[in-house]
Amino acid sequence: MTVQRGLSISRTACATGLLLWVVLLHACSTPKDAPNAVQQRVTQQAQLGARAVARADYALARVLYEQALAGAESIEDFPATATLLINLAWLHSRLGNNAEALAKLDRIESSPLRFGPLMVARAATRRALLLIDLSRVQEAEQSADRASSACANPCELSATLANVRAQIALQRGQVSVGLRHAQWGLDEALRTTQLAEELNAWRWLGRAHSLSGQTALAADELTRALGLAQRLGLPERVAAVLTEAGDNQSRASRADLAREYFERALNVFLALGDKQGTEHLRKRLGQ
Repeated sequence: MTVQRGLSISRTACATGLLLWVVLLHACSTPKDAPNAVQQRVTQQAQLGARAVARADYALARVLYEQALAGAESIEDFPATATLLINLAWLHSRLGNNAEALAKLDRIESSPLRFGPLMVARAATRRALLLIDLSRVQEAEQSADRASSACANPCELSATLANVRAQIALQRGQVSVGLRHAQWGLDEALRTTQLAEELNAWRWLGRAHSLSGQTALAADELTRALGLAQRLGLPERVAAVLTEAGDNQSRASRADLAREYFERALNVFLALGDKQGTEHLRKRLGQ
Protein backbone atom coordinates (compact mmCIF):
# COMPACT_ATOMS: atom_id res chain seq x y z
CA MET A 1 0.00 0.00 0.00
CA THR A 2 1.41 3.39 -0.99
CA VAL A 3 1.25 6.06 1.69
CA GLN A 4 0.23 9.41 0.22
CA ARG A 5 -0.04 11.98 2.96
CA GLY A 6 1.64 15.09 4.26
CA LEU A 7 2.74 17.74 1.81
CA SER A 8 0.72 17.64 -1.38
CA ILE A 9 2.77 18.57 -4.43
CA SER A 10 1.04 20.21 -7.35
CA ARG A 11 1.19 18.66 -10.80
CA THR A 12 2.42 21.88 -12.34
CA ALA A 13 5.25 22.22 -9.82
CA CYS A 14 6.39 18.67 -10.34
CA ALA A 15 6.28 18.96 -14.11
CA THR A 16 8.41 22.09 -13.91
CA GLY A 17 10.75 20.26 -11.54
CA LEU A 18 11.58 17.75 -14.26
CA LEU A 19 12.86 20.68 -16.27
CA LEU A 20 14.83 22.18 -13.42
CA TRP A 21 13.71 21.78 -9.82
CA VAL A 22 10.59 21.40 -7.73
CA VAL A 23 9.62 23.89 -5.05
CA LEU A 24 7.48 22.62 -2.19
CA LEU A 25 4.83 25.24 -1.55
CA HIS A 26 1.80 24.90 0.68
CA ALA A 27 0.19 27.60 -1.41
CA CYS A 28 0.25 25.20 -4.37
CA SER A 29 -1.24 22.30 -2.45
CA THR A 30 -4.43 21.35 -0.69
CA PRO A 31 -3.54 19.39 2.45
CA LYS A 32 -6.48 18.04 4.43
CA ASP A 33 -4.96 19.32 7.67
CA ALA A 34 -2.89 22.36 8.52
CA PRO A 35 0.85 21.56 8.14
CA ASN A 36 2.59 20.62 11.34
CA ALA A 37 5.82 22.23 12.55
CA VAL A 38 8.07 19.72 10.77
CA GLN A 39 6.22 20.13 7.49
CA GLN A 40 6.44 23.91 7.78
CA ARG A 41 10.19 23.67 8.33
CA VAL A 42 10.57 21.30 5.36
CA THR A 43 8.71 23.75 3.14
CA GLN A 44 10.77 26.71 4.34
CA GLN A 45 14.06 24.89 3.75
CA ALA A 46 12.92 23.74 0.31
CA GLN A 47 11.95 27.30 -0.62
CA LEU A 48 15.31 28.61 0.54
CA GLY A 49 16.97 25.84 -1.48
CA ALA A 50 15.05 26.85 -4.60
CA ARG A 51 16.13 30.47 -4.12
CA ALA A 52 19.74 29.33 -3.81
CA VAL A 53 19.35 27.40 -7.07
CA ALA A 54 18.02 30.54 -8.75
CA ARG A 55 21.22 32.32 -7.66
CA ALA A 56 23.29 29.38 -8.95
CA ASP A 57 24.48 28.75 -5.37
CA TYR A 58 24.22 25.00 -5.79
CA ALA A 59 26.36 24.09 -2.78
CA LEU A 60 24.05 25.99 -0.41
CA ALA A 61 20.99 24.60 -2.18
CA ARG A 62 22.27 21.07 -1.60
CA VAL A 63 22.67 21.70 2.14
CA LEU A 64 19.18 23.18 2.39
CA TYR A 65 17.56 20.36 0.43
CA GLU A 66 19.40 17.78 2.55
CA GLN A 67 18.02 19.44 5.68
CA ALA A 68 14.53 19.45 4.20
CA LEU A 69 14.93 15.80 3.22
CA ALA A 70 15.88 14.83 6.77
CA GLY A 71 12.76 16.54 8.07
CA ALA A 72 10.50 14.88 5.51
CA GLU A 73 11.96 11.45 6.25
CA SER A 74 11.60 11.95 10.00
CA ILE A 75 7.80 11.93 9.67
CA GLU A 76 7.64 9.58 6.66
CA ASP A 77 6.26 12.23 4.33
CA PHE A 78 6.86 10.15 1.24
CA PRO A 79 5.71 12.61 -1.47
CA ALA A 80 7.97 15.33 -0.05
CA THR A 81 10.83 12.85 0.40
CA ALA A 82 10.64 11.73 -3.23
CA THR A 83 10.42 15.28 -4.51
CA LEU A 84 13.45 16.33 -2.50
CA LEU A 85 15.42 13.29 -3.69
CA ILE A 86 14.67 14.32 -7.27
CA ASN A 87 15.76 17.89 -6.46
CA LEU A 88 18.98 16.59 -4.97
CA ALA A 89 19.62 14.33 -7.95
CA TRP A 90 19.42 17.39 -10.20
CA LEU A 91 21.72 19.36 -7.92
CA HIS A 92 24.32 16.60 -7.65
CA SER A 93 24.37 16.23 -11.44
CA ARG A 94 24.81 20.00 -11.73
CA LEU A 95 27.76 19.79 -9.33
CA GLY A 96 29.27 16.93 -11.32
CA ASN A 97 28.43 14.26 -8.73
CA ASN A 98 26.70 11.98 -11.19
CA ALA A 99 27.06 8.78 -9.15
CA GLU A 100 25.41 10.46 -6.15
CA ALA A 101 22.67 11.85 -8.40
CA LEU A 102 21.86 8.36 -9.69
CA ALA A 103 21.94 6.99 -6.13
CA LYS A 104 19.27 9.49 -5.05
CA LEU A 105 17.03 8.32 -7.86
CA ASP A 106 17.72 4.67 -7.01
CA ARG A 107 16.12 5.24 -3.63
CA ILE A 108 12.81 6.09 -5.29
CA GLU A 109 12.86 3.60 -8.13
CA SER A 110 13.76 0.72 -5.81
CA SER A 111 10.81 1.42 -3.48
CA PRO A 112 7.65 1.65 -5.63
CA LEU A 113 5.36 0.52 -2.80
CA ARG A 114 6.62 3.35 -0.63
CA PHE A 115 6.66 6.16 -3.15
CA GLY A 116 4.02 5.12 -5.67
CA PRO A 117 4.13 4.74 -9.46
CA LEU A 118 3.96 8.45 -10.31
CA MET A 119 7.03 9.31 -8.22
CA VAL A 120 8.82 6.30 -9.70
CA ALA A 121 7.96 7.62 -13.16
CA ARG A 122 9.27 11.08 -12.25
CA ALA A 123 12.51 9.61 -10.90
CA ALA A 124 12.98 7.50 -14.03
CA THR A 125 12.38 10.57 -16.17
CA ARG A 126 14.97 12.55 -14.22
CA ARG A 127 17.38 9.62 -14.66
CA ALA A 128 16.77 9.69 -18.41
CA LEU A 129 17.56 13.41 -18.55
CA LEU A 130 20.76 12.90 -16.55
CA LEU A 131 21.85 10.05 -18.81
CA ILE A 132 21.18 12.18 -21.89
CA ASP A 133 23.55 14.81 -20.49
CA LEU A 134 26.13 12.04 -20.07
CA SER A 135 25.55 10.89 -23.70
CA ARG A 136 24.40 7.48 -22.44
CA VAL A 137 21.45 7.48 -24.79
CA GLN A 138 20.70 3.74 -24.75
CA GLU A 139 20.35 3.79 -20.97
CA ALA A 140 18.36 7.02 -21.20
CA GLU A 141 15.90 5.36 -23.54
CA GLN A 142 15.53 2.44 -21.14
CA SER A 143 14.80 4.87 -18.30
CA ALA A 144 12.22 6.66 -20.43
CA ASP A 145 10.58 3.30 -21.15
CA ARG A 146 10.43 2.53 -17.42
CA ALA A 147 8.91 5.95 -16.75
CA SER A 148 6.25 5.33 -19.39
CA SER A 149 5.43 1.92 -17.91
CA ALA A 150 5.14 3.32 -14.38
CA CYS A 151 3.00 6.30 -15.33
CA ALA A 152 -0.76 5.81 -15.33
CA ASN A 153 -2.81 6.25 -18.46
CA PRO A 154 -3.39 9.08 -19.20
CA CYS A 155 0.12 9.93 -18.06
CA GLU A 156 0.67 13.47 -16.79
CA LEU A 157 4.32 13.16 -17.84
CA SER A 158 3.45 12.53 -21.48
CA ALA A 159 4.75 15.90 -22.68
CA THR A 160 7.95 15.53 -20.67
CA LEU A 161 8.60 12.02 -21.94
CA ALA A 162 7.94 13.03 -25.53
CA ASN A 163 10.54 15.77 -25.16
CA VAL A 164 12.97 13.31 -23.57
CA ARG A 165 12.55 10.99 -26.54
CA ALA A 166 13.06 13.93 -28.89
CA GLN A 167 16.42 14.64 -27.25
CA ILE A 168 17.44 10.98 -27.47
CA ALA A 169 16.60 10.83 -31.16
CA LEU A 170 18.43 14.08 -31.92
CA GLN A 171 21.53 12.87 -30.08
CA ARG A 172 21.44 9.78 -32.28
CA GLY A 173 21.15 11.91 -35.40
CA GLN A 174 17.61 10.68 -36.06
CA VAL A 175 16.25 14.09 -37.00
CA SER A 176 12.88 12.98 -38.38
CA VAL A 177 12.21 10.85 -35.29
CA GLY A 178 13.23 13.72 -33.05
CA LEU A 179 10.93 16.06 -34.94
CA ARG A 180 7.99 13.68 -34.51
CA HIS A 181 8.55 13.34 -30.76
CA ALA A 182 9.04 17.08 -30.31
CA GLN A 183 5.77 17.77 -32.13
CA TRP A 184 4.01 15.28 -29.87
CA GLY A 185 5.62 16.98 -26.87
CA LEU A 186 4.31 20.34 -28.06
CA ASP A 187 0.81 18.98 -28.64
CA GLU A 188 0.74 17.42 -25.16
CA ALA A 189 2.19 20.52 -23.50
CA LEU A 190 -0.45 22.72 -25.12
CA ARG A 191 -3.21 20.27 -24.25
CA THR A 192 -2.19 20.17 -20.57
CA THR A 193 -0.99 23.80 -20.34
CA GLN A 194 2.54 22.89 -19.28
CA LEU A 195 4.55 25.97 -20.21
CA ALA A 196 7.90 24.48 -19.22
CA GLU A 197 7.37 21.53 -21.55
CA GLU A 198 6.07 23.80 -24.28
CA LEU A 199 9.38 25.65 -23.98
CA ASN A 200 11.29 22.36 -24.32
CA ALA A 201 9.23 21.25 -27.30
CA TRP A 202 9.84 24.49 -29.20
CA ARG A 203 13.56 24.13 -28.48
CA TRP A 204 13.76 20.58 -29.83
CA LEU A 205 11.59 21.46 -32.82
CA GLY A 206 14.00 24.31 -33.48
CA ARG A 207 17.02 22.05 -33.30
CA ALA A 208 15.40 19.41 -35.51
CA HIS A 209 14.42 21.91 -38.20
CA SER A 210 17.83 23.59 -38.00
CA LEU A 211 19.61 20.26 -38.50
CA SER A 212 17.35 19.52 -41.48
CA GLY A 213 18.29 22.86 -43.09
CA GLN A 214 15.06 24.73 -42.29
CA THR A 215 16.86 27.48 -40.41
CA ALA A 216 14.20 30.18 -40.88
CA LEU A 217 11.54 27.94 -39.36
CA ALA A 218 13.96 26.96 -36.60
CA ALA A 219 14.63 30.62 -35.80
CA ASP A 220 10.91 31.21 -35.24
CA GLU A 221 10.59 28.15 -33.01
CA LEU A 222 13.63 29.11 -30.95
CA THR A 223 12.23 32.62 -30.54
CA ARG A 224 9.10 31.07 -29.05
CA ALA A 225 11.23 28.93 -26.72
CA LEU A 226 13.26 31.94 -25.64
CA GLY A 227 10.15 33.97 -24.87
CA LEU A 228 8.83 31.20 -22.64
CA ALA A 229 12.16 30.80 -20.84
CA GLN A 230 12.21 34.53 -20.11
CA ARG A 231 8.55 34.54 -19.07
CA LEU A 232 9.04 31.61 -16.69
CA GLY A 233 12.19 33.11 -15.21
CA LEU A 234 14.47 30.19 -16.11
CA PRO A 235 17.90 31.75 -16.78
CA GLU A 236 19.65 28.46 -17.56
CA ARG A 237 17.06 27.76 -20.22
CA VAL A 238 17.45 31.32 -21.54
CA ALA A 239 21.18 30.69 -22.00
CA ALA A 240 20.58 27.25 -23.55
CA VAL A 241 18.08 28.55 -26.09
CA LEU A 242 20.30 31.54 -26.96
CA THR A 243 23.14 29.10 -27.63
CA GLU A 244 20.79 26.98 -29.74
CA ALA A 245 19.77 30.08 -31.70
CA GLY A 246 23.44 30.90 -32.28
CA ASP A 247 24.05 27.40 -33.63
CA ASN A 248 21.07 27.79 -35.94
CA GLN A 249 22.38 31.08 -37.34
CA SER A 250 25.79 29.48 -37.84
CA ARG A 251 24.14 26.79 -39.96
CA ALA A 252 22.44 29.59 -41.91
CA SER A 253 25.87 31.18 -42.51
CA ARG A 254 24.87 34.27 -40.52
CA ALA A 255 28.02 34.72 -38.48
CA ASP A 256 26.98 38.17 -37.25
CA LEU A 257 23.69 36.94 -35.78
CA ALA A 258 25.32 33.79 -34.42
CA ARG A 259 27.86 35.88 -32.54
CA GLU A 260 25.12 38.13 -31.16
CA TYR A 261 23.26 35.14 -29.74
CA PHE A 262 26.44 33.63 -28.31
CA GLU A 263 27.36 36.91 -26.64
CA ARG A 264 23.90 37.17 -25.10
CA ALA A 265 24.19 33.59 -23.82
CA LEU A 266 27.60 34.41 -22.36
CA ASN A 267 26.14 37.40 -20.52
CA VAL A 268 23.47 35.18 -18.97
CA PHE A 269 26.03 32.61 -17.85
CA LEU A 270 28.17 35.38 -16.36
CA ALA A 271 25.15 36.76 -14.50
CA LEU A 272 24.46 33.27 -13.15
CA GLY A 273 28.05 32.73 -12.10
CA ASP A 274 28.03 29.55 -14.19
CA LYS A 275 31.71 28.82 -14.82
CA GLN A 276 31.14 25.83 -17.09
CA GLY A 277 28.68 27.68 -19.33
CA THR A 278 30.91 30.77 -19.38
CA GLU A 279 33.95 28.75 -20.42
CA HIS A 280 31.99 26.96 -23.16
CA LEU A 281 30.67 30.21 -24.67
CA ARG A 282 34.04 31.95 -24.50
CA LYS A 283 35.52 29.10 -26.49
CA ARG A 284 32.71 29.45 -29.04
CA LEU A 285 33.48 33.16 -29.30
CA GLY A 286 37.22 32.60 -29.56
CA GLN A 287 37.95 34.48 -26.35
